[in-house]
Amino acid sequence: NHSPNPLVRAVTDGQAFAAAAPTKWPESAVVAMKLPRSNALLELRLRWLSRHVSADTVLVAGVMAKRLSRGAVKLLERFGGPTTVSLARRKARLVTSGFCSGAAPAPALVHTEVDGLQLRAWPAVFGATGLDAGAAALLPHIRPRPGAGIVDLGCGSGVLGLFAAKTAKASSVVFVDDSDLAVRSARASWEANAAVLDGREATFVHAGDLSSVAANSASLVVC
Repeated sequence: NHSPNPLVRAVTDGQAFAAAAPTKWPESAVVAMKLPRSNALLELRLRWLSRHVSADTVLVAGVMAKRLSRGAVKLLERFGGPTTVSLARRKARLVTSGFCSGAAPAPALVHTEVDGLQLRAWPAVFGATGLDAGAAALLPHIRPRPGAGIVDLGCGSGVLGLFAAKTAKASSVVFVDDSDLAVRSARASWEANAAVLDGREATFVHAGDLSSVAANSASLVVC
């Protein structure tokens, strides 16, 4: 996120959507990104970008040809007007668009409730709109011993870790996900349940594995 060129700015999704207020970027800016597979995430990015860019900003996105959907192109056209797609080169394409004048509504967390727990998640996070079938099947079997150390790996909104922490009065809870949006969602969910969790604290880690979790610190890993 730190570039030696002051005119170049790298921003993660989590940093972007957590920003309290938009700041306008210089005119004639160019936004470069890899087109995400999720159209929900693409829409979040476009909403956020529309609050920062000027009407002459150019968006250039790279994508593998087989992964470019009509839905993605429609989103780009909705936020940026005419959109062009290059011929495929080495199985990849460049998509070029702009930005319409006027900022779109800011991205917002999705609020849901599961088993008395308040969940918060960005729309692009897995299970953001409710409890998925896998988690629903797993919840009845999460019975950690009292005071257990718990790790929620691939935490998403944090529902499994929250349920385990509530059930066991856990001594420590660590939420881990390779998506910074998911980690921020889990943190928001934890904070929303502060009363239920007796003000306990948790650790939130942006990673794809358990390498940053202390050895022998967990007696239960849910994922």
